[in-house]
Amino acid sequence: MLNKKRMSKIDHKISKAFKSLKFWGYLVSIGAGIGIALFLFIQVSRWYDAHQVIFQSPIIIKIQSPVIIRERQPEKVIKVKAIKLEGTNENGNITAGLSKGQVAYEAYKTVWYRESGNGTNDNPQGLHIYCRNKGLVNEVGYDPSNKFCFQDRTEQVATITNWFRNCLDKDEIGKCLSVYSSGGYNELGYEEL
Repeated sequence: MLNKKRMSKIDHKISKAFKSLKFWGYLVSIGAGIGIALFLFIQVSRWYDAHQVIFQSPIIIKIQSPVIIRERQPEKVIKVKAIKLEGTNENGNITAGLSKGQVAYEAYKTVWYRESGNGTNDNPQGLHIYCRNKGLVNEVGYDPSNKFCFQDRTEQVATITNWFRNCLDKDEIGKCLSVYSSGGYNELGYEEL
Protein backbone atom coordinates (compact mmCIF):
# COMPACT_ATOMS: atom_id res chain seq x y z
CA MET A 1 0.00 0.00 0.00
CA LEU A 2 2.84 2.31 0.81
CA ASN A 3 4.42 1.61 -2.50
CA LYS A 4 1.22 2.50 -4.32
CA LYS A 5 0.92 5.84 -2.50
CA ARG A 6 4.56 6.58 -3.19
CA MET A 7 4.14 5.58 -6.80
CA SER A 8 1.08 7.78 -7.24
CA LYS A 9 2.95 10.76 -5.68
CA ILE A 10 5.89 10.14 -7.97
CA ASP A 11 3.55 9.78 -10.95
CA HIS A 12 1.81 12.97 -9.92
CA LYS A 13 5.16 14.85 -9.62
CA ILE A 14 6.32 13.48 -12.97
CA SER A 15 3.00 14.46 -14.57
CA LYS A 16 3.24 17.95 -13.05
CA ALA A 17 6.86 18.29 -14.23
CA PHE A 18 5.86 17.26 -17.78
CA LYS A 19 2.99 19.77 -17.80
CA SER A 20 5.33 22.49 -16.56
CA LEU A 21 7.95 21.48 -19.15
CA LYS A 22 5.32 21.47 -21.88
CA PHE A 23 4.10 24.96 -20.83
CA TRP A 24 7.65 26.39 -20.79
CA GLY A 25 8.38 24.65 -24.10
CA TYR A 26 5.38 26.35 -25.72
CA LEU A 27 6.35 29.68 -24.20
CA VAL A 28 9.97 29.43 -25.40
CA SER A 29 8.84 28.29 -28.86
CA ILE A 30 6.44 31.22 -29.21
CA GLY A 31 9.11 33.65 -27.99
CA ALA A 32 11.67 32.20 -30.42
CA GLY A 33 9.13 32.39 -33.27
CA ILE A 34 8.41 36.03 -32.53
CA GLY A 35 12.14 36.76 -32.28
CA ILE A 36 12.87 35.05 -35.63
CA ALA A 37 9.94 36.86 -37.30
CA LEU A 38 11.18 40.20 -35.96
CA PHE A 39 14.74 39.46 -37.12
CA LEU A 40 13.51 38.52 -40.61
CA PHE A 41 11.33 41.63 -40.79
CA ILE A 42 14.31 43.85 -39.93
CA GLN A 43 16.54 42.10 -42.49
CA VAL A 44 13.94 42.43 -45.26
CA SER A 45 13.37 46.07 -44.34
CA ARG A 46 17.11 46.80 -44.51
CA TRP A 47 17.31 45.08 -47.90
CA TYR A 48 14.48 47.25 -49.27
CA ASP A 49 16.17 50.36 -47.84
CA ALA A 50 19.27 49.54 -49.89
CA HIS A 51 17.58 48.24 -53.06
CA GLN A 52 14.91 49.49 -55.41
CA VAL A 53 12.59 47.01 -57.13
CA ILE A 54 11.15 48.19 -60.42
CA PHE A 55 8.35 46.21 -62.07
CA GLN A 56 8.16 46.73 -65.80
CA SER A 57 6.33 45.23 -68.70
CA PRO A 58 8.17 42.05 -69.76
CA ILE A 59 7.68 42.82 -73.46
CA ILE A 60 8.00 46.25 -74.98
CA ILE A 61 9.70 45.88 -78.34
CA LYS A 62 12.34 43.56 -77.07
CA ILE A 63 12.10 40.88 -74.42
CA GLN A 64 13.41 42.08 -71.10
CA SER A 65 13.38 41.11 -67.46
CA PRO A 66 10.03 41.95 -65.80
CA VAL A 67 11.76 42.96 -62.52
CA ILE A 68 14.87 45.06 -62.06
CA ILE A 69 16.69 45.25 -58.75
CA ARG A 70 19.38 47.87 -58.34
CA GLU A 71 21.18 49.71 -55.57
CA ARG A 72 19.46 52.90 -54.43
CA GLN A 73 21.37 56.08 -55.13
CA PRO A 74 21.13 58.78 -52.47
CA GLU A 75 19.57 62.02 -53.66
CA LYS A 76 22.13 64.73 -54.28
CA VAL A 77 21.54 67.94 -52.32
CA ILE A 78 22.91 71.12 -53.81
CA LYS A 79 22.99 74.30 -51.76
CA VAL A 80 23.04 77.56 -53.64
CA LYS A 81 23.23 80.86 -51.83
CA ALA A 82 22.07 83.15 -54.64
CA ILE A 83 21.69 83.25 -58.38
CA LYS A 84 22.71 86.30 -60.33
CA LEU A 85 22.15 86.01 -64.02
CA GLU A 86 24.52 87.69 -66.41
CA GLY A 87 23.00 90.94 -67.61
CA THR A 88 20.88 91.64 -64.54
CA ASN A 89 21.47 93.81 -61.52
CA GLU A 90 20.88 92.88 -57.86
CA ASN A 91 17.14 93.48 -58.23
CA GLY A 92 16.85 91.15 -61.22
CA ASN A 93 16.27 93.96 -63.72
CA ILE A 94 17.94 93.81 -67.13
CA THR A 95 20.93 96.12 -67.31
CA ALA A 96 21.81 98.10 -70.40
CA GLY A 97 23.90 96.17 -72.89
CA LEU A 98 22.08 92.83 -72.88
CA SER A 99 18.92 92.14 -74.80
CA LYS A 100 15.85 90.51 -73.32
CA GLY A 101 16.62 87.46 -75.45
CA GLN A 102 20.11 87.13 -73.94
CA VAL A 103 18.72 87.36 -70.40
CA ALA A 104 16.02 84.82 -71.31
CA TYR A 105 18.74 82.46 -72.55
CA GLU A 106 20.69 82.94 -69.30
CA ALA A 107 17.48 82.07 -67.41
CA TYR A 108 17.09 78.98 -69.60
CA LYS A 109 20.64 77.87 -68.72
CA THR A 110 19.87 78.34 -65.00
CA VAL A 111 16.67 76.28 -65.26
CA TRP A 112 18.43 73.61 -67.33
CA TYR A 113 21.11 73.26 -64.63
CA ARG A 114 18.65 73.30 -61.71
CA GLU A 115 16.16 70.82 -63.19
CA SER A 116 18.47 68.16 -64.61
CA GLY A 117 22.09 69.19 -64.01
CA ASN A 118 22.33 70.09 -67.71
CA GLY A 119 20.91 66.68 -68.55
CA THR A 120 23.43 64.72 -66.45
CA ASN A 121 21.27 63.90 -63.40
CA ASP A 122 20.58 60.14 -63.39
CA ASN A 123 17.54 60.04 -61.11
CA PRO A 124 15.37 57.30 -62.68
CA GLN A 125 12.20 59.11 -61.55
CA GLY A 126 13.17 62.33 -63.36
CA LEU A 127 11.12 63.70 -66.25
CA HIS A 128 14.26 64.03 -68.36
CA ILE A 129 14.92 60.27 -68.00
CA TYR A 130 11.29 59.50 -68.91
CA CYS A 131 11.59 61.61 -72.06
CA ARG A 132 15.05 60.26 -72.89
CA ASN A 133 13.69 56.70 -72.77
CA LYS A 134 11.10 57.75 -75.37
CA GLY A 135 13.77 59.32 -77.60
CA LEU A 136 12.61 62.84 -76.70
CA VAL A 137 13.88 65.68 -74.48
CA ASN A 138 12.68 67.63 -71.42
CA GLU A 139 15.61 68.60 -69.24
CA VAL A 140 13.99 71.78 -67.94
CA GLY A 141 11.00 70.48 -65.97
CA TYR A 142 8.49 71.98 -68.42
CA ASP A 143 4.90 70.79 -67.75
CA PRO A 144 5.86 67.79 -65.57
CA SER A 145 2.29 66.93 -64.56
CA ASN A 146 1.52 65.98 -68.17
CA LYS A 147 4.94 64.40 -68.76
CA PHE A 148 5.49 66.74 -71.68
CA CYS A 149 8.48 66.01 -73.94
CA PHE A 150 10.10 68.13 -76.65
CA GLN A 151 11.14 66.64 -80.00
CA ASP A 152 14.72 67.85 -79.55
CA ARG A 153 16.90 70.24 -77.54
CA THR A 154 16.43 73.04 -80.09
CA GLU A 155 12.67 73.02 -79.52
CA GLN A 156 13.30 72.93 -75.74
CA VAL A 157 15.60 75.98 -75.85
CA ALA A 158 13.24 77.93 -78.12
CA THR A 159 10.15 77.20 -76.00
CA ILE A 160 11.74 78.05 -72.65
CA THR A 161 13.56 81.20 -73.81
CA ASN A 162 10.31 82.38 -75.46
CA TRP A 163 8.47 81.74 -72.18
CA PHE A 164 11.03 83.85 -70.31
CA ARG A 165 10.92 86.62 -72.96
CA ASN A 166 7.13 86.85 -72.49
CA CYS A 167 7.48 86.84 -68.71
CA LEU A 168 10.15 89.57 -68.85
CA ASP A 169 7.58 91.85 -70.50
CA LYS A 170 5.66 91.82 -67.20
CA ASP A 171 8.20 91.06 -64.43
CA GLU A 172 11.89 91.05 -63.56
CA ILE A 173 13.92 87.88 -64.03
CA GLY A 174 13.82 86.84 -60.36
CA LYS A 175 10.03 86.82 -60.35
CA CYS A 176 9.99 84.93 -63.67
CA LEU A 177 12.29 82.23 -62.28
CA SER A 178 10.11 81.96 -59.19
CA VAL A 179 6.93 81.63 -61.29
CA TYR A 180 8.54 79.05 -63.60
CA SER A 181 9.61 76.88 -60.67
CA SER A 182 6.43 77.42 -58.61
CA GLY A 183 8.52 79.15 -55.95
CA GLY A 184 11.47 76.75 -56.03
CA TYR A 185 13.83 79.46 -57.29
CA ASN A 186 12.89 82.06 -54.76
CA GLU A 187 13.50 85.46 -56.37
CA LEU A 188 17.12 84.86 -57.47
CA GLY A 189 18.28 84.31 -53.89
CA TYR A 190 16.92 80.89 -53.09
CA GLU A 191 18.33 77.98 -51.22
CA GLU A 192 17.53 74.42 -52.16
CA LEU A 193 17.15 72.14 -49.15
